Amino acid sequence: MTKPTAVAYVGQNAQGAANCPAGQRGFSRQITLQVVDQNSKPSPIQNFTMSDVISVGSPNALGITGTQSGSLSGVSGPFLDSLYVCSSACPASNNSATGLQTWTGNFLPLGSYNLVYKCNSITWNGY
Repeated sequence: MTKPTAVAYVGQNAQGAANCPAGQRGFSRQITLQVVDQNSKPSPIQNFTMSDVISVGSPNALGITGTQSGSLSGVSGPFLDSLYVCSSACPASNNSATGLQTWTGNFLPLGSYNLVYKCNSITWNGY
């Protein structure tokens, strides 16, 4: 029996400048993710509620504050995830900040994934 165990990167949809508050600039990226089973195959989920929490780690040379969380209901296959960074250090800084995105699907733990934020890119678990 296969069961949902992780979230996998499928591909990128869009990227570009983020819509940031006054005095800040940043980057936005939309990616497609999918729930997979223990064999890294797409998991046959139906109407899942996907929830994530992103916590900023260290180093944090961009000075990002706070924790972000989100939720998406009715997921039955690949789904979109929007990531963004806004910082008063951008666009001049070449520094980065790290984050950890932790996913659950219908309250099942689906792992934690590394984020690297820069003024001109965001990397999701190496992608």
